[in-house]
Amino acid sequence: GEWSALDEAFFYVGASSPLPGDLVVSEINYNPQGADDAEFVELRNVSSGNLILDGVRFSDGVSFTFPDHTVLAPGESTVVVGNESVFQGRYLDPSSPWSGGKPQIAGTFTGALDNGGEILELLDAAGGELLRFAYNDSGSWPGRADGRGSSAELEDLTDLPASQPELNEYLSTGERWRPSSEYHGSPGRDGAGPDNRVVFNELLSQPAPG
Repeated sequence: GEWSALDEAFFYVGASSPLPGDLVVSEINYNPQGADDAEFVELRNVSSGNLILDGVRFSDGVSFTFPDHTVLAPGESTVVVGNESVFQGRYLDPSSPWSGGKPQIAGTFTGALDNGGEILELLDAAGGELLRFAYNDSGSWPGRADGRGSSAELEDLTDLPASQPELNEYLSTGERWRPSSEYHGSPGRDGAGPDNRVVFNELLSQPAPG
């Protein structure tokens, strides 16, 4: 007999496609200081299992489809970026003062994040909605993330709503986000939290003569 043609397949072990509540946008650098194309969006696996991101896509705000064989472990983050070479130079070059950690780069999105805020939408491979929320540059949203050197970080990743539309409403609320204390943000790793290193503890506004 004759051998059939070789066939190649990729099998996932212990991983599944994401459901609503499994993924969250955890950091947005929509108006970076110093380089407009240094934008990035960080996506975090907040589920308890490995997630297959093949075909998952950002379809509103920016456009990006995760390539085949993309698996995100529990608690792990990945970033989609505006310009990969700019991102690598700022965050991955050991000589850069802003390098730290080893953020996993999923790829480069098309379009750009609106400096005034817009809707971000994340769909699963079949087109089902995983996330749809709007960030903003005003109101209760962190002002330092609007071109002043910080990114917008989701403040608490431990008590997120696990269902929709509650998760979308949570992400759309500016009070849930904080400005990164790290200059240019902290892609691919947890931020240090509120910057409380400088405190005004005394003020003399009208000194008496002498």
